[in-house]
Amino acid sequence: MLTPNGETISQYTSGLPNHFAPPPECPQGGGYLIGWVINPANDKPIKFDGLIGDAHLRPGPAALADYNAIPIQAVPGLAPGAPIIVGPNGELFFDGDDNHYQAVSGQVLGDVRYSNLTTGPTFTQGLLTLLTLDVKSNRPNNPTFVDLDFFGGNPSAIGNENQLSTSTEFICWQQVALPAINSSLTTAVMGRKGVFVSDQAVKVGIAGIVDTIGPVTLLGLSEVLEGGVFPPAAPWPRASFSSLFNSSVPEPTTFVPTRSPNFLP
Repeated sequence: MLTPNGETISQYTSGLPNHFAPPPECPQGGGYLIGWVINPANDKPIKFDGLIGDAHLRPGPAALADYNAIPIQAVPGLAPGAPIIVGPNGELFFDGDDNHYQAVSGQVLGDVRYSNLTTGPTFTQGLLTLLTLDVKSNRPNNPTFVDLDFFGGNPSAIGNENQLSTSTEFICWQQVALPAINSSLTTAVMGRKGVFVSDQAVKVGIAGIVDTIGPVTLLGLSEVLEGGVFPPAAPWPRASFSSLFNSSVPEPTTFVPTRSPNFLP
């Protein structure tokens, strides 16, 4: 078990306080965690397709929200416990080749709760968390662009299942409120709930940055925050998460787990 942001949990007397992630260095104040199973004799990755996990968040004193980790299995046919081939710098290969991990896709879709920040009795904020495995840890990265199509729910001003096209961009990852993507992604325009689908995520080159250009991987979550007052006294009293689906079209990539200067063993 881990605690984020370099924090220990005082009510635990052993074990957990000694296992925590260092504080993130990015301006957004967060990030994402990738874990893999290793052979303790040599610290090399091995096939263990039972690796699972979840995150527990307490948005308010009496509220609990959680979501499951996104599992990525090793290639089929590889025996349990068999070594996973990595690169000379510890690179993890997500491409489906022999003795590697399976590939993930570069397109996501799922349900969303459109934001209601104007009328009660229950105010809501819909958010998306998006990330790519095509990152250069602790180095400059090109921005990832994602075209998005949202569809109206019932009732909505644009009509049930009618389409609103927009886009978002991020460096490595983002958690973004739907109205920040497009101001029309509210209950007044889109209805209470709807669905969205992304296009293939792509990185666009920026002068002076040596990084991937073109199609990249894309993973994510859909989130809903709820409260009886807006703006709420931070944090929102309730939160919920739902997983996203993907296009099943593989987008091979390599992830380099470079350690931070503030890495804590």
